[in-house]
Amino acid sequence: MNRCIVALLYVFDVVDDDRIGDAGEMIDLWCRHVREIGNHSGDIRLITNQPDVTPAGIEPIAPPRECRSVADVQTLKAETLCAQELGKYDSVLYLDLDILAVSDISSLFAGAERFRVGRSSIPLFDRRHAGYFMSPLGRRFRQWFVTNGKAAANTCAVSYQPKFADQSVRCYTRTLKQAYHHCDVFPLGDQTIFNWGLYRDMFDVDYYPSEWIQHSNWHMTEDVKLWHFPTANRLQIMKQRSLI
Repeated sequence: MNRCIVALLYVFDVVDDDRIGDAGEMIDLWCRHVREIGNHSGDIRLITNQPDVTPAGIEPIAPPRECRSVADVQTLKAETLCAQELGKYDSVLYLDLDILAVSDISSLFAGAERFRVGRSSIPLFDRRHAGYFMSPLGRRFRQWFVTNGKAAANTCAVSYQPKFADQSVRCYTRTLKQAYHHCDVFPLGDQTIFNWGLYRDMFDVDYYPSEWIQHSNWHMTEDVKLWHFPTANRLQIMKQRSLI
C-alpha cells in the first residue's frame, strides 16, 4: 500500500530566527521518531513556507496560498488534506508536529471509507468543542439528554483514503471557511470546528483506540503509538521524552 505522512508548518514573517530554529529542531525530532521508532518507510510531505528547515527525508510542498492570520493557517490545514499531490496515495496520515511516534504506527493509517481520528478526553458538547456554537442552556440540554454515541475527536492525528474521503475532506474545509468567516479565534482551533461538523453529521469517523495516543502523563504502555505534547514548552518536553 502506498502511504504518506503529511504535516503543516507555516511561519509568519515576523517570527525571529530562534523560533524558526526551534521549529526546525522539532521537525527533525518528529521525523526521526516517525522513521526510526514508527517504522514508516513511505513518503513524508511537509506543507511549509519555510523549506530551508525541512530535514533530509521530507519533501517540502509550497502552500497553495499566502496566510495572513491564524485562521488562515487552520483552514490551510484542511485544504492540505485535499492537495492534489496527495491524491496518488492509498492512505494519508496527517500528524501535528508536536508529536513523537513511540511504536510502530502502520495501524494508524485509514483502511476504510471515512476519517480515522483520535478520541478527545473533552466531551463533544463542551464549550471547547461543538458546544462553542451553542448557548449555555443548549450545551446543558445536549449533555444531559442527547446520546448519539459520538465521542469528541482530537485532530492531532487524522487519517483517510484520498480516493474515498474527498467529499468529507471538502466538507470539512467548507465548514472551516464558514466558521472563520464569522470568527477569528476558536478555543481549540480547527478541532473545535471539526467537532461541530461531527455533531451535525457532516462526515463519518472511526476512532483510534484511546490508548493509542497519549496527550499527558506520557509513559510507555503496550498499546501506545503516539505521544502528543499540546503544551507551551512542547519542544523542551519532546527533547526530554525522546526515545532517540
